[in-house]
Amino acid sequence: MPISTLHPPNSQQLSENVITGVFPHNQRRDKVDVDTNGNNKSEIEQISPLHKKLRSEIEQISPLHKKLRTEQPKAPELQEEFYTDVATRSAATAASIADLLNLGKVLERERRRVNQARYRKKQNDTIERLEKEIEAARQHSSVLMEHKRSLSSPLQSNANFWSVVVKYFQFMGNGGLCIAQSSMATSDRATVQEKFVKETVKPDAIFNSEQGLEAILNNWRCLSYWFKDLKMELQDLQKDAHGAILATTTTSFTITAHTIKCVFPHLIDGGKSALVAKLSDQRIKLQGLTRFEWDSELCLVASVVSQSDFFTPLLHLLGALADVSTVFDGALVSTDLNLKLVSSSVY
Repeated sequence: MPISTLHPPNSQQLSENVITGVFPHNQRRDKVDVDTNGNNKSEIEQISPLHKKLRSEIEQISPLHKKLRTEQPKAPELQEEFYTDVATRSAATAASIADLLNLGKVLERERRRVNQARYRKKQNDTIERLEKEIEAARQHSSVLMEHKRSLSSPLQSNANFWSVVVKYFQFMGNGGLCIAQSSMATSDRATVQEKFVKETVKPDAIFNSEQGLEAILNNWRCLSYWFKDLKMELQDLQKDAHGAILATTTTSFTITAHTIKCVFPHLIDGGKSALVAKLSDQRIKLQGLTRFEWDSELCLVASVVSQSDFFTPLLHLLGALADVSTVFDGALVSTDLNLKLVSSSVY
């Protein structure tokens, strides 16, 4: 049986079918390192010069470690030189590692600086946004306050108007301003009443057919002086279509000899003793209406028009139109209880 190194003795038993089921392996792919966000780290490392420097240092150290592990001295006489070279290379490696550590610190500081800059920018943006929102809120608040004042001003003015009218009758309705001040209490009351008129009525206000504060004060001085126990009571308040307040009033007083002498002197001079007798010591009650106009800008009374029906009660008292006509023909007051003449001689 022929024997050959190229043909083993059992070559007849061998065939190509002995080894089967062998498949070629896929070509190994290089591992790609990615970060947590799926980004290629090699691309990230190329972003800054610091990363490039770090990569270069690593590439220089890796071959050095491989060479140290594989190289062995070939002869005893070369061992000292080999170990000296190893020590030198180790020192270089240590220096490179130190450089890498320092570089890592630099990178960490750079990362912190970038983060701090980003954080400061975010804070500044937030502060700027809040300042803008605060300014917008302040402007909106100013608009709302102005709107509130514009709404409340007429309401406040209107409330003051009603209050002034009510106080007008409280101050002026109980005796008014007395000329013949017989006591300190009367004097004090007159002072308070005058102060009220000057504080609540315009200096050029219209009073009936006259103008000015003095017209109001003189009217009440005369009526208080002429008629005994003069009282004006407020019955009702209403506002008309023009914004004026209409006050319904009841005025009462007693006609005395002093009243006839001051208000109806022609009855004494003309020998109208019968009319004088009918009028003397009579308590008269008059229904009246007073109209107040308001200056909303100054918040002061601009006009007062007062009328009280003096004609009807006298007609009931005297019983004849001729007698009523005689009484008012020479009187110092009209049928609506307004003064015809105001002078120092009537006091």
